Amino acid sequence: KHSAGENADEIPEEKIQKAAKYISDNFRRDLTLGEVAAQVYMSQTYFSKKFRKVTGLNFREYLTNVRLRAADEMLLETRCPVSRIAEACGFSDANYFGDVVKHELGITAKEYIHNKIMEKAKSLLADHQLSINIVASRLGFNYPNHFTRFFRNVAGASPSEFCKNL
Repeated sequence: KHSAGENADEIPEEKIQKAAKYISDNFRRDLTLGEVAAQVYMSQTYFSKKFRKVTGLNFREYLTNVRLRAADEMLLETRCPVSRIAEACGFSDANYFGDVVKHELGITAKEYIHNKIMEKAKSLLADHQLSINIVASRLGFNYPNHFTRFFRNVAGASPSEFCKNL
């Protein structure tokens, strides 16, 4: 049984792909299962069942994964406060973002952010042509000594010591 306006020839997998694109395009705002299902002319129940079958995740899990990937990208590109990253990625607030990170990844949001900064820092430091000042600047640190202190606290060695061991 099809909803009014539904394209009867379109197979559920194509609709789920459209729904996934809709989620990717709109994850920054408060999306509901009903809204996304309506976008592809499916009932919520049928959409939910087909979405899980095609993606392997339920709607909420999928949306959370899209938001976490966006947070990953923001963390690698900027040193925005957690509250700004959370809001920009569609999480209601920094506390909820922290809860989701802890639930999904098993680490605190602070550890998650530090890990992302360290990933990028190590990658940049591996390019021996970049000075520590440039690496610090690219990571959004206003002062190189703040970057050096952060790096030492997280990695247990200074950026210079890290570079010597590469």
